[in-house]
Amino acid sequence: MSIRALYIGDVPKKDTGRPGDLRPGEVASETRTVPAPIPAAMWKDHKDSGRGYGAFRPKQGNGTWHWGLDLPAGASEPIISPERAVIVAVWTDNSTAPFVGYGPGGVLLRGLTTGVHHLLGHLDPSAWSSASRPTKGEVFERGQLVGHTAPTGSDGVGRATPHVHWEVRVQPIDSPDTRKANTLDPIEWVQGNAVTLTDTASSPGIPWWVWLLGAYALGKRRG
Repeated sequence: MSIRALYIGDVPKKDTGRPGDLRPGEVASETRTVPAPIPAAMWKDHKDSGRGYGAFRPKQGNGTWHWGLDLPAGASEPIISPERAVIVAVWTDNSTAPFVGYGPGGVLLRGLTTGVHHLLGHLDPSAWSSASRPTKGEVFERGQLVGHTAPTGSDGVGRATPHVHWEVRVQPIDSPDTRKANTLDPIEWVQGNAVTLTDTASSPGIPWWVWLLGAYALGKRRG
């Protein structure tokens, strides 16, 4: 029997996975999907694209960073839930705080499998009927229709073409100052490897017995 088991017994392993990482037994292709088709070029080079995650947009205001994906789509194209998720918020105009700038309509969902939040902006509120409009607390299955793209939308680089803006967030609400640290790369997320741009590989914690040996050696030296 190990000293660890003798003194502290079997300690359940703590889930140290990052938000969005694959859960034990999860198969990404079965639990995650994209809300709209992603062009092949964006799969290959999405971070450097003007519509991509982490792209800098000099033409938008005084210049800003883009912490989501703008998936090009025709007007009234169907947009689906990226995973089994519950509706956290719905907006039907472009002046509803804190979703100003995310288009005339959209939804914020909390994933029930991975625990992240999905913001889907630039949806068409007129495409929802009173019966089909998502409501707070409603659960959508992976691949279930949540809305349709609006006829137009600003993508931040001087165009106004229909698209869905997809952000994968850790916390549901953030600010421009905290968005970089709060968002995950959507393409990495859908592949089961969600890492933020600010994330760095951390070294494992120092085992308790190393601290014990250090304290013992220090005591011997002082003695």
